Amino acid sequence: MRTCGGCTLCCKLPRIPAIDKPSNEWCRLCTRGVGCNIYEARPQPCREFRCLWLASDMPDEMRPDRASLYVSGKAGDDLLKILVDTDHPQAWQDGIGKEVVEYVLTKAHALIVVGRQLTFVPGKDRVLPEKLQIDWLL
Repeated sequence: MRTCGGCTLCCKLPRIPAIDKPSNEWCRLCTRGVGCNIYEARPQPCREFRCLWLASDMPDEMRPDRASLYVSGKAGDDLLKILVDTDHPQAWQDGIGKEVVEYVLTKAHALIVVGRQLTFVPGKDRVLPEKLQIDWLL
């Protein structure tokens, strides 16, 4: 089973209302490159979250901090959300980030989130459902 290692990108990108953490800002409880300072007492949303890199066979070089983005969702979902670090807004279009997007598109449709900009990219050889259900907050 994989571990986060030095990746702490999930401590920056998502909004976490339980600790008043806004999107795209480092969590005050995180030591960058190390992890959560209150790991044993971290809030429920943090306990439940696992990026797709941790839970899949994505190559090691696609680790979120190396790609400047992470994939949220579960294997088998029709739509996966890709959150891009706003300090690297083009990351999903170049280099390792682009490889992550291409990997995702072989498995699902993608909703790419860069700050407040949303881009839907249909999956390769995947039928578009009549209605996409989005069950998570941006």
